Amino acid sequence: MSANCSRVFRFLSVSFPSATSIGSSAFLNCFRLTSINFPLATSIGGNAFYGCKQLKSVTIPEGVTSIPGRVFGGCSILTEVKIDGPITSIGVDAFAGCGNLTAIELPKTLKKIWDKAFYNTGLSSITLPEGLESMGIEVFYSCDNLKSVTVPYTVTDLCQTFSGATALKFIKFEGDCPQMGWELFGGVEAIVQYPGNNPTWHEELRTDSGGVITWVSYESDRPVPEIRDSGKYGENVTWKLTGDYTLI
Repeated sequence: MSANCSRVFRFLSVSFPSATSIGSSAFLNCFRLTSINFPLATSIGGNAFYGCKQLKSVTIPEGVTSIPGRVFGGCSILTEVKIDGPITSIGVDAFAGCGNLTAIELPKTLKKIWDKAFYNTGLSSITLPEGLESMGIEVFYSCDNLKSVTVPYTVTDLCQTFSGATALKFIKFEGDCPQMGWELFGGVEAIVQYPGNNPTWHEELRTDSGGVITWVSYESDRPVPEIRDSGKYGENVTWKLTGDYTLI
């Protein structure tokens, strides 16, 4: 469904029990909307609730698989987001400017968080689920209450993800060194823990990541990566590289 805000702005609460989709910009700048119900929706368009400054809570129904860009941007008093569906991605600026959003539970189905998804939110804590694979630029920029983040072992791709998240003081990586890109920690002064017995975390990768970072290693109980070689020693030979860089 799609709505013209000039027609619905006077309503404080609306329900669409049979709607299967919410169109792009459907409730753009509906400044008096406090709650909305759309339990059968399977898709939500970008900017659908952008600028709904009185929207306090929302439930993403189980049929929805992605949260699009800017969908809740500028919803400054949004305090509760419940995700019932198997969400796989959260779009650019999806929750940007949600200053009262202090926590959100992310589903295990989540694979990708796009640029500035949580820019300038009130997040004080967040659990990134196992299964997450990549995060974009400045995901937590200006999250002034967010002090720590743990990056699960499934993440393989980061790009300036923590840049501008100046409140961060502790970041922990659980798995192999991801593709980190330039200025991963731009403007951040923090302690970053990494599994020192994992040889993918070599020094060169740790010295070109921006910010003022104190690197601290710890012993991980996760399996050490294997190196496969099908060269002169035969087909499908498996080598194991230990924490002291010894091939066995």
